[in-house]
Amino acid sequence: MNPTILSFNIPAAQAAAVEAAAAQADAVVKVVPQAEYRQSVGALLGVLPRTNEVCLSPFKEPMLIMAGLPRPAMEQFLDMLKAQGVYIPYKAMLTPTNLTWRCDALIEELKKEHEQIKRMREKQ
Repeated sequence: MNPTILSFNIPAAQAAAVEAAAAQADAVVKVVPQAEYRQSVGALLGVLPRTNEVCLSPFKEPMLIMAGLPRPAMEQFLDMLKAQGVYIPYKAMLTPTNLTWRCDALIEELKKEHEQIKRMREKQ
């Protein structure tokens, strides 16, 4: 799989930074239309079949899914975003598990994980 970053709801002011960081990491950015948010991650990457489902109430939060990036390239991508002041709280790497997840379900899981990490940090 070619290194790809699936992009959801990235504000226009941050989109150029995401594109530039992806280019430095030799990855392409695929901006996912809101109507496709009920597709699986694998379908959006072209490795699983698509469904006929259309998302009628898309999520609004920004999210990135990184697929096929070697670890050094992923770290470079994330470091570049951070250096440019781009904060996207919901990010995931492609895994065998989330390959079959719908994007709207994946962001709900990322929200739960984000809250758990936030609570752990507050306890420290």
